[in-house]
Amino acid sequence: MAFCKNCGAQMGDDERFCPNCGHAAEAQAPQAQPAPQQTDDVTANKGISVLSYLGPLVFVPMFVKKNSDFAQYHARQGFTLLVFYVATWIVDIILGIINTAVGGTFILPFINWLVSLAPFVLAVFGIINCLSGKKKPLPLIGGMDLWHTFTGK
Repeated sequence: MAFCKNCGAQMGDDERFCPNCGHAAEAQAPQAQPAPQQTDDVTANKGISVLSYLGPLVFVPMFVKKNSDFAQYHARQGFTLLVFYVATWIVDIILGIINTAVGGTFILPFINWLVSLAPFVLAVFGIINCLSGKKKPLPLIGGMDLWHTFTGK
């Protein structure tokens, strides 16, 4: 069984052109590749790496799984998320004070709610990436490695 090198469509072994796109068949068209297997590190450390996205529990995988590249990646992402959470908490307090000072408007509590929701949404993204075995940065804040910034390590 052969596959078109151009579009990946299935071709008969005796066909010279792809019935789907018309691309000329090669002598040996590539076979479908199996899905990559997850490494032992990923498989063994998914569960503890999820703790990285649950607030202060980020320190459990950070210090318990020092030899796991997967756990350390998610711990660094989780630490950045924890710092982001503290920052949003401070913004929430400031917006609450401003809202009280101006006599209570509708827009500030709504903005306050959106700011409070952001860390939760990012934590869900992190947990999904972790359970999927991916080392994918969090949206918006994932490019910052605040653990290395604070510790120099």
